[in-house]
Amino acid sequence: MARDSEALIALGSNLGHRAAQLHQAVQALGAIGTILDTSFLYETDPVLREDQPRFLNAACRLRTPLGPRELLRALQRIEADMGRVKQVRYGPRNIDLDLAFFGDCVLNELPFIRVPHYQAAQRDFVLEPLCDMVPDFVDPQTGLTLQAELRSLDRPRLRQILPLGQRIWRLQEKTRVVGILNVSPESRLAPGRIPEDRTSQAAFQKQVTQLEEDGADLIDIGAQTSRPQHTLIPAVEEVRRMTLALTLAREVTDLPLSADTFRGVVAQAALQCGADLINDVWAGRFDPELLNLVVHAGVPHIFVHNSLRIQDPAYPRLLRNLSPFSPQGDTVVAVRQDLEASLTAARDRGQCRWLQVTDPGLGFGKNLQQNTTLMGDFGAGPTWKYPVMLGPSRKGFLRQLLDDADPHRMRSGSLAAAVIVGQRGHMVRVHDAAETSAALRVIDAIFPMR
Repeated sequence: MARDSEALIALGSNLGHRAAQLHQAVQALGAIGTILDTSFLYETDPVLREDQPRFLNAACRLRTPLGPRELLRALQRIEADMGRVKQVRYGPRNIDLDLAFFGDCVLNELPFIRVPHYQAAQRDFVLEPLCDMVPDFVDPQTGLTLQAELRSLDRPRLRQILPLGQRIWRLQEKTRVVGILNVSPESRLAPGRIPEDRTSQAAFQKQVTQLEEDGADLIDIGAQTSRPQHTLIPAVEEVRRMTLALTLAREVTDLPLSADTFRGVVAQAALQCGADLINDVWAGRFDPELLNLVVHAGVPHIFVHNSLRIQDPAYPRLLRNLSPFSPQGDTVVAVRQDLEASLTAARDRGQCRWLQVTDPGLGFGKNLQQNTTLMGDFGAGPTWKYPVMLGPSRKGFLRQLLDDADPHRMRSGSLAAAVIVGQRGHMVRVHDAAETSAALRVIDAIFPMR
């Protein structure tokens, strides 16, 4: 029996809903083989024909029983099934699937097939996505690793992006403010009110529009508190609160909306009500169905590093038996390793890397020193390309630093923490959007992103 081979596929789109079409193409590739990995997502200028829209580019690593010729035909069938019509050479296209490499195979059977793909070693929009997955892969034509070929081009790094519904966020373009909107009365820091009558619904929608006026780039809606020593509310109640809040919010804003939940049934209801991404404080560990849902939906998924000690018997035993977070070495390295394990497990289930967002989980089972270390260092390293969201706002470790629970001082401490985050170009999740947005505009003006 012939052994399966590994192929590296380059993906591109510059027409229509580009990110959605790339996600659809990855799902189609999964039907002709096994997706082993995917890259981050990049926005690039067109080459050869410059009078056309910009491209989104990505790549995937595929294990397939097909040979290179059969695989190329399968890629062309996927393009046709997705409605690609070849009109102008190198012109606009809704989907482009290129067989960049096929193991160590070298073929030159023009005009039908050439492997490695024509000029793959000279194209950063092919090499950089591939280097996200297999930087040490050796190009059988040049004898160089993909990483070496990319370095030899001596070009600026490509613009990495995060798709959010019909929008794309260009990462490192600015610091993004994520405004917190809570409908959980059980929350200690900022108790929310469930908008059940007309008066409270009008007040809730005013909160939504106020967050937008205050400069929030995204609104994160939560219906279940995740504070220490919390207990689970029934899933049906969380669904009720979340759908009510999202429906009301979507009536008055076009901003991206995030559903702060770790239950699959709540996430499903939230996406049906207009949520654009899922903020999961258990990084997929609470409910495997949530991961299946976001993989199928193709929406961004925030993975929060969480080491809370849970006693509530409604929680899975796995989470109730978590060991305290006690890294033997570097705290940042330990958090990254834990997150990478969750991210890799999700990609093994079919999640695209470009939809994965990370959060080091400030306050989630960390002590004061660990929280301050994470605040100072997380995401600063050149090897961590995942989008990062941090949530220092009104966290208990700030109260420890200030030795004071006064709300005004807590607001000042939260703002100082947000400014630190702002110097890295991350997303910052806050209660005080107006003050934070103003401070970050100053930071972005002084330290402009590339």
